[in-house]
Amino acid sequence: MLNIYKMRANRKLKKFFSGAFLSVLTLLICFILLEFALQSDIIKIERNSLLDPDGFISLPFSKETPEYENIGRFDEILGYSLAENLRDVIQINTNTKVNTNSIGTRGINEYDLDAKKNIRIMTLGDSFTFGEGVNDNETFSAFLEAKDSSIEVMNLGVFAYGFDQTLLRYEILGMKYRPDIVILGFWEDDARRDNYDFFLGLEKPRFKLNDGKINIENVPIKNPLTYQNETHLKSIRLLHGIFRRLTLKKEDNPNNLLSYYILKRLIEDSEGINASVVFLNLPSYDDVLGNRTVKNKLFLNLCNEEEIICIDPVHELSEFMAGKENSSIYFDCSVHYCPEIHKVIADYIYEAIKDKTKFNKY
Repeated sequence: MLNIYKMRANRKLKKFFSGAFLSVLTLLICFILLEFALQSDIIKIERNSLLDPDGFISLPFSKETPEYENIGRFDEILGYSLAENLRDVIQINTNTKVNTNSIGTRGINEYDLDAKKNIRIMTLGDSFTFGEGVNDNETFSAFLEAKDSSIEVMNLGVFAYGFDQTLLRYEILGMKYRPDIVILGFWEDDARRDNYDFFLGLEKPRFKLNDGKINIENVPIKNPLTYQNETHLKSIRLLHGIFRRLTLKKEDNPNNLLSYYILKRLIEDSEGINASVVFLNLPSYDDVLGNRTVKNKLFLNLCNEEEIICIDPVHELSEFMAGKENSSIYFDCSVHYCPEIHKVIADYIYEAIKDKTKFNKY
């Protein structure tokens, strides 16, 4: 009887190992076939596709120059930043020119670290603050500076930045210039970017939130050009990318909590150098068309909790658009604000904050 049980156990064990071997062999064959299909471009992963919206999977296999919009450069902390000393460089897909100074802020004006003759305003944000699709003198920063000879405006905006990169650029570059007023151009999609360590096919820094404190977790950033000289199994990268997307969705910045602490740190940094902080809501075309004031909880919570100035030009923009035919063209300069919108925003900023900040300091 004992021998019968032993024989049955042995048969079950053999069956188990046989099944396990076949499973492993099947997976290995599938892996080889997938790798062959990827290497031969039978299956091609495109950046900006549903599978690879941020470029994480496709980047190591791209033979293209990194997409810095021909006006940027690699940065091991920020991922990418504006290149320094640009002169009349044409933005991709536009007829507009970009100039930068020796520290990589927009325009050719240089700024003194040690002395300020004017009220120094610093604008922070993404491509809407930078001025995608308009010339140097057509950004709201430039229009604001032109309104009053007692102020100077440093534009630190950079295309495709999240609030995390905006904070780091401010801490690394901006704070040492000791602005009197800091204006954050608040585009609500920037909070989503805080979740990612890749965006638009470029690696970027990412903060991790632990017990109300944020710490950066993936710097220094690897230069994307180095990927092209390395050997990568595409199937591993694909599986890693899929897992990563699923993980990011689960961790997806609930209630913008990560962004909340990022922006709180920006406010605290500014208070530490005695700078007034202004949150400027940047409305979409649909917001302006519907005359809808800001409803973003992240924006509203920080405005209610912190001693900052919060402004929203949606009504002024709605008045500007009233009665205009084909009004969407004013929001379609390379899918961004056109000069007329920047001018309205600058006029609104000036009137909204001139009595509330430090315009009379000097």
